Amino acid sequence: MALKGSIKEFSLVDILQLLSQTSKSGILHITTESQHIKVFIKDGMLVEVKSDSDDFMIKIGNYLTSREFITKERLNELLSKQKKLPVRFGKLLVNEGILSNDELKNILTEITKENFAKVLSIDSGQYNFEQTIVEYNEDERELLDINNILLDVLKDIDELNVYKKKISSFLVKYYKTDTNKKIVVDNNISDEEPVIIAEKTIKLNNDSYLVYNKINGSNSVADIIEQTILPEHFVLKVIYFLIKEKQIAPAQPEKLRTPLLSIKTIQITGLGLLFIAILTVLTMNISTLFSTKLFTFPTEGQRIPEKIYYEQLKEVNSLTYINGEIGIDQMNLNHKNYMRYFTIE
Repeated sequence: MALKGSIKEFSLVDILQLLSQTSKSGILHITTESQHIKVFIKDGMLVEVKSDSDDFMIKIGNYLTSREFITKERLNELLSKQKKLPVRFGKLLVNEGILSNDELKNILTEITKENFAKVLSIDSGQYNFEQTIVEYNEDERELLDINNILLDVLKDIDELNVYKKKISSFLVKYYKTDTNKKIVVDNNISDEEPVIIAEKTIKLNNDSYLVYNKINGSNSVADIIEQTILPEHFVLKVIYFLIKEKQIAPAQPEKLRTPLLSIKTIQITGLGLLFIAILTVLTMNISTLFSTKLFTFPTEGQRIPEKIYYEQLKEVNSLTYINGEIGIDQMNLNHKNYMRYFTIE
């Protein structure tokens, strides 16, 4: 099945729906300016997502440290140990007693879904489907229905538009307005409504508690997304609910909501400043040159000793001989220009 082309002409959502409906197996290669992504598909089901960019994908090590399963020091120890052993990192986590097999599978499933959602946000680049046999470890991974994930992602996009109307910028820093309520962590609370406010309590699940705990007046929304390694949609949902219930407020509302200048205004202002800067530099250079004896222009036919002439010509060349950027042609030009004003005895 030859399937390749530009993402702008054929969206990734359409491509993945086609691969799912036709139950294809293979690797969907996605190439952008900054990375190469591989989406592994078996019988029309999602297996996993890989990228050669460390910044794009969520990795299990970062996932575990953000949720305090392990410390960063312990993670580095495990990574060093893995290099010496022919074992997958997930298997090593189970062998070390950090995760059970079920916990590992659940975490890898969540990470795969989140990475897949990130892939769907790509709107430019090239795609190429390589039809091949795809194997996977059933102890660590489960096949995921692509269509179900697509429906969830599209629903999240609609909700995101609502949240972003309430949250003016990813740079906003929020602080807690009511610190007297008791915090209750309850994993029976669903992600659909991850915050429940009562008269004396705030009920959260594990993930929404992570978000709530990072709201301190210093972390921006972007910081919270980065530190928790939770999906952007989920972090914004938690913040939205907390704003709606008046449990948090912007730390610097006036500064953050200052209207941005238009691009045209910035361009005009920038060009004006650039012109003033160039004019200032030129004025300073001309003033400097005319203040030296080298450019105190003589009357026509004035004669000077040959020795003084070459000393002054050498000084002229030194003024422009910056970091070896002047060549012999420029020196000759200086000589000719200098000859216009002086004759040699």
